[in-house]
Amino acid sequence: MRYSLLSCFQGVLLGAALGEEFGACRQAWQSQKTPPLLNDWATDVQTNQTDQSDWSGWQPVDENRILTQTRQAPFTWGKVAVRWAEALVQYGNWRELELDPPTELAGSPGREQETTTGGDQPVSGAELAIAALPIVLFLHDNPLRLQQVLSQIARQWRIDPTEIEAVWIVSQALISILKEPMTPFNLLPKLVDQIRQHGKPQDFQSGFVSALEQVQTFLQSGASLRTATLQFQTARPASASVYSTTTGALCLALYCFLSTPDDFRLALLRAGRTGVSPQIVCGLTGALAGAYSSIAGLPLVWRLVKTEASTMLNWGVTGDQIKQLATQLFWVWSGVYGLDASSGAGIPAIAAPGVIRLR
Repeated sequence: MRYSLLSCFQGVLLGAALGEEFGACRQAWQSQKTPPLLNDWATDVQTNQTDQSDWSGWQPVDENRILTQTRQAPFTWGKVAVRWAEALVQYGNWRELELDPPTELAGSPGREQETTTGGDQPVSGAELAIAALPIVLFLHDNPLRLQQVLSQIARQWRIDPTEIEAVWIVSQALISILKEPMTPFNLLPKLVDQIRQHGKPQDFQSGFVSALEQVQTFLQSGASLRTATLQFQTARPASASVYSTTTGALCLALYCFLSTPDDFRLALLRAGRTGVSPQIVCGLTGALAGAYSSIAGLPLVWRLVKTEASTMLNWGVTGDQIKQLATQLFWVWSGVYGLDASSGAGIPAIAAPGVIRLR
């Protein structure tokens, strides 16, 4: 393996948290522009408006770029992820998880006021994929059980089947990365084969398969970020885009990760430049890139965010606390219970079978 599974667990959760934080900052900056930039590449070209801001020096504690509304938001998907991760650590198995929709969901600011058939606000599969990251990590070696849990979430949350399948795609991408061997150019063909082999609904296959094949074509041809954004941007009129919001966000996250798989920082910067659901696209990109590069691939200054003042607002915890939570989740997945991540005990030693022996 390129990296230990523990470091990949840490990379997924911390990468997603950093991605969401960065995306929230980009979204705040984007909404302050008149007219807003990045929402429509075509408009940017016609008016000669482009994103000239330099975000390469962004830091998770940059108070000048933090989304003000986020401080007051009672609900974020990152906080659901933390809640589920803590429950898995506490109970040691998925059966004890409280999978009912959070009570804060109905009143969370910034969500569309459309309703589902059940009368609740709609949940995007791309959003739920971020919340489900701890469950995916915990069950990454048991795909059948993972599918059962996702189906249970779909029933209890009354989610459109297509949306929960988007979570399944993210989970399969992460599983492929964690299990290795995986190369950037074989991930999407493998996902397409899995979709077809698992007998997914035909309408789901036709939508996601064509979208994933389009991403693969862009990667092989070296298409620019602007080309990919124009293809998957859903902020345009419905007649101009054949992809749903979930499909567009998921495909852009996959494109940004797979086009620069070995550079976490660059992948995140490119995800932010798309301007399409920045918080979700950046969060998914961060999770995928974090799984591939592990925590070692995250910029050092970003992953050393530890103080209370640097709490990641979308997750409600510090970077160090996320790292500890990922460590505890790995221990529980391994069958180890009752260890305190802050004590420094239980640091894993990795070697071939039979090499490490008792003294």
